[in-house]
Amino acid sequence: MNSAILINKAVLVAVCVTVAFVAAVFWNLHRRAPNTEWLIREQWRSMGGVPDADQRDEVSWKKTPEYVSVRAKMISIGDAVFGRRSLTTPDEVEVAISWMDSPHYQLRRAGTELAAFARSEPARSVLLPHVEGLLSDRTSVVRLFAADCLGKMGDKSAIPSLRPLLKDPIPLVAKAAEDAISKLQSLKDTVPEK
Repeated sequence: MNSAILINKAVLVAVCVTVAFVAAVFWNLHRRAPNTEWLIREQWRSMGGVPDADQRDEVSWKKTPEYVSVRAKMISIGDAVFGRRSLTTPDEVEVAISWMDSPHYQLRRAGTELAAFARSEPARSVLLPHVEGLLSDRTSVVRLFAADCLGKMGDKSAIPSLRPLLKDPIPLVAKAAEDAISKLQSLKDTVPEK
């Protein structure tokens, strides 16, 4: 009887140690995963500044019922687009545009993430001016995602719009613009430059 209790305790201890180890590994990986918004906030602090005003205001928006419904829509549309790896329907293009015109920076950022999956020429031509407009957004995270989006859209006509971002005060944004320009310049001339 005593040996059965000792075996049960040993198994329980082994399970607890394994769970603790797995949790520690996942926690470590989570901490090391790139978090763009966190990096940008840290860069602001290192420059003696504070996070963008939009990033502070977003905390109060997240506590509203509107945010819950918008978040559900973001997840459902995002799953569809990311699953297909393309933005195909006119409704999805309209959603991306409406998000890019939102007063909330998270929606503007999500709109650029959707636009990056525009594979057809008509969708790209409709979305391109909206994404280019976000290159001068007041929120640095949106500028970063807009630059990245233009690189993924593959339209060389965006290069002149990206060049001013090379002097952005946030180094991550400037690096995203540099990467996007490099990516676009390396493409074959399928789309003529302006």
